[in-house]
Amino acid sequence: MNLHQREMDVNGLRMSYFEATGDPRSELTLLFVHGAACHGRMWDATLKSLNPSCRVISVELRGHGRTQKLGPYGWDSLGRDLYSFIRELNLNTIVGVAHSMGGHMLLQAAAMLTSRFVSLLLLEPAIFDPRSYTGARMFDSPEEHPFARRKAIWHSAEEWFQFVRDRTPFKLWDPEVLWDHCRFGVERESDDSFSLCCPPLVEAEISLNCADTDVYPLLDSIDVPTTVIRAEVARGIRHPLDTVHSTTWPKLVERLPQGRDKYMPELTHFIPMQRPDLVAREVSELIGE
Repeated sequence: MNLHQREMDVNGLRMSYFEATGDPRSELTLLFVHGAACHGRMWDATLKSLNPSCRVISVELRGHGRTQKLGPYGWDSLGRDLYSFIRELNLNTIVGVAHSMGGHMLLQAAAMLTSRFVSLLLLEPAIFDPRSYTGARMFDSPEEHPFARRKAIWHSAEEWFQFVRDRTPFKLWDPEVLWDHCRFGVERESDDSFSLCCPPLVEAEISLNCADTDVYPLLDSIDVPTTVIRAEVARGIRHPLDTVHSTTWPKLVERLPQGRDKYMPELTHFIPMQRPDLVAREVSELIGE
């Protein structure tokens, strides 16, 4: 499948996305939405396994990938961007697929544009226990967040890949997905330096804002089939910086009019990175291929 990068202006922001036009006889659009600190090409291995005939669009959210690095990075802002993106492209008959933070954004958009969607697949959506949305924060500023101290400049994508490949959670990922994450996750700064497409300070701010937008009041309006796939739940209280265990409230599907829950404790939070073949099978069922 040949993905072509495109750009468009959304909410005063230059947004990047990747598109494969597919068979013109197909009415479906597969819309992929990545999680925090990822990008639109993280779905390549899934698409390779799936090879869909319909139109495919993989968006890059504010501050990620090749999309402009322009705040604010509140989760409501990112949700509005996705809503406006769908409207600007006039997407309809959408099968939405999202991971982690992207699941939150997809639910925001679907709540306002429900008639444009036919189904949703949420992979470990970052939708927490309703009691979490109190406005409290772990740190006073993004600069204090541990993510802000991550190395931002690398000599090459290969150097970054070699650095993370034996570390948690990356060592649990499919190697092809990890390589895609690294090679499409940097931008050239000079002949021998590359910067992360999602700068550490941006990732820190997004993480800090993770409980600033309560999506629960919107869920009743999302009356389309919605599959939620959850990973292993942590024993006891999950640490906010835990990168392995589930971030999804186990009772989320009870708030969705047509919710279906799939609990897969053999998997980590990074389901599409760990098992792109499984994601391809789930999507295949939704699009009838």
